[in-house]
Amino acid sequence: MTVPIAWGTYTPIIKQLYTFDPPVPGLIFSTAYYAIAFGLLSLASWGWTSANRSANRSANSSELDSAVEADPDAGGLDKGPNGLQRASLELSSYLFFGNILQLIGLQTTSATKSAFLVQLTTIIVPVLSSFLNKYPLKPSTVLACLTAFLGVTILSLDGGLTSLDSFSVGNIMKSLNKGDILILISSISYSLHVVRLGVIAKNIDPTVLAINKSKYELIYGLIGCSCIYYFGGGNFGDFGGEEFRVWIKHFWEEGIRNASELKTLAGAAVWTGAVTCGWTIWAQSFGQRSVKAENANLIYTSQPLASAAFAYILLGETLQGMAWVGASLIGAALAIVLIEERRGGGDKQNR
Repeated sequence: MTVPIAWGTYTPIIKQLYTFDPPVPGLIFSTAYYAIAFGLLSLASWGWTSANRSANRSANSSELDSAVEADPDAGGLDKGPNGLQRASLELSSYLFFGNILQLIGLQTTSATKSAFLVQLTTIIVPVLSSFLNKYPLKPSTVLACLTAFLGVTILSLDGGLTSLDSFSVGNIMKSLNKGDILILISSISYSLHVVRLGVIAKNIDPTVLAINKSKYELIYGLIGCSCIYYFGGGNFGDFGGEEFRVWIKHFWEEGIRNASELKTLAGAAVWTGAVTCGWTIWAQSFGQRSVKAENANLIYTSQPLASAAFAYILLGETLQGMAWVGASLIGAALAIVLIEERRGGGDKQNR
């Protein structure tokens, strides 16, 4: 439940960064908070390991590094460090490339349509999970997924929907362009992360998994930034080499001397790295050890509610019209999931 709340702080923070002139390239900012997340997770792990070593000399980091259990349902993992690294690389790839595809797609599509398309994970995750893990979906799960998807769809229209009579999925989907296709692919990538994490997290220490995921995301970000800076050309928003060079020049020549801008940028990077990225990577790895993928994803779907709450607190924005209906539907879907989890929903195989 803390994951969507933490994610909900992301949009208001990014809106503040977009007020800069020139705006901060998304990939540079992402790489900065990946670095902070990796550093803080490593520091927390070191502190925890040191405390455990003082209490129990048998606890040490080398044991954590090989904390992949010999489980017949371990999702194809090998026991030991190699299994850990492969699992971390796989999961970080889903997250990083999903993020990149979404950033590229946003260059040629609207934020409203992007929000709608990304939330297709609400439908994709249970279908993928049922197919890959070979178990049927419960009727309550199907009901919760459809309810949440309808709620997110209405909420994503952000005031453009004044009555149920004006609602039409066809109005959103009728003009797909290249950006939309990329965001659709990103929603599949995000869905694969949730489904595979549900299998992998049960077999790896969550702290070690979180550290290694953030490590690979940082590596991907550094490679991406370097390639765009040195080889990127054209004028393609966050992914144009010229935009990178212009912003970096501005930052070194003026940004460092602008105390207010530097303070805002540093604060945003630290919060996003520590809470929105670092904490959620660990919390997902820990939580999905016991919560099945489709239920976890339905909980994550409540993120727009958290975003709306923080937007009200930080920016004074309020939900309008039918957006309240969408928020209520998401809340209803979340209630279905929580009731099922409380009852111990699903047999051992499903969990």
